[in-house]
Amino acid sequence: MPRLSVCIILLYFLLAAPLLSQDLHYSQFFASPLSQDPALAGAFDGDTRLGTILRDQWRSVPVPYRTFSAFFDQKYYRPFLGRAEIGWGMVFQHDKAGDSQLSWSLLGLRGAYRRSLSEGWQLAVGLGLDLGQRAFDPVLLQFADQYNGELFDPSQATLEQFDRTSSGFFSLSSGINVFYRDQNSRARLWAGVSAFHLNSPGIQFFDGTAVGRPQLFKLYSFGELPINETMDVAAWLQAQHQGAYRELALGAGIRKHLTIGSEAIPLSVMGGLGYRWADAMLAYAELRYDRWKLGLSYDINISSFRVATAGRGGPELSLQYVIFRVHPPDEFKSCPIF
Repeated sequence: MPRLSVCIILLYFLLAAPLLSQDLHYSQFFASPLSQDPALAGAFDGDTRLGTILRDQWRSVPVPYRTFSAFFDQKYYRPFLGRAEIGWGMVFQHDKAGDSQLSWSLLGLRGAYRRSLSEGWQLAVGLGLDLGQRAFDPVLLQFADQYNGELFDPSQATLEQFDRTSSGFFSLSSGINVFYRDQNSRARLWAGVSAFHLNSPGIQFFDGTAVGRPQLFKLYSFGELPINETMDVAAWLQAQHQGAYRELALGAGIRKHLTIGSEAIPLSVMGGLGYRWADAMLAYAELRYDRWKLGLSYDINISSFRVATAGRGGPELSLQYVIFRVHPPDEFKSCPIF
């Protein structure tokens, strides 16, 4: 009964392995800043930022992964803060995979305190609080006692019982980030470290001791540097460590500005390549128009899992929009009428 063996193996991985596996992650990690580091809340040019990212991975295997995130963040200015500002925002994540639709849902709050160090340089520290849930639907699974001698009968009752089909948790995170913005050029740089699951939240589907979520540590950097009037070079790097899981990802690209000048609506395109160590190669393209940014990447699997995926990893699509507001002058001088 080969299908029974497959069901048993899948059930094992769905109910046990995900408790110890890595968190959700993206090839375009720089397009999901609040998932990357709480200190990145408010680290952008503008006042309010909205974004979303969608990943559809391993569709060529029986249990594809679908991951979705959305976020917004904004800056808080007040005179008493002086050279500092506060950034805050919220992030939502949802992931679903497998025959039982094993899901991961999360709603997080982010806050960051950012202070200017010198011209162009800012240092930020951030904190995050996440409320999440893991859940699955056992009705979608098949068990040995549903086999009637010839085939599986999903309408036949099973004696398999689960104490619960969902498990909630809350998680704490923190981070520190350096942000550089050259007021006289297009140069931008973000670099930092972050840590998630500082309280090692427990997750369980059966009565007994909960399995603690391993702490996740990230080291990252991404930025752009102009090389002439119409072209920039971009680069990104990320290292992650969570339990037995390690990841190193890096990439680079070239941006071409199609409009130049203070009166022109900004329009640029970028193409690049990336590499996730011993896992995947990826191609990346990006379009920026005015306050919009659209990114598209595609993973090409090069790990031993390529036997199942035929080398296909999956597409990833991101979209961001930034809002700029008119701010009052720092000082106001009245002009008397004579």
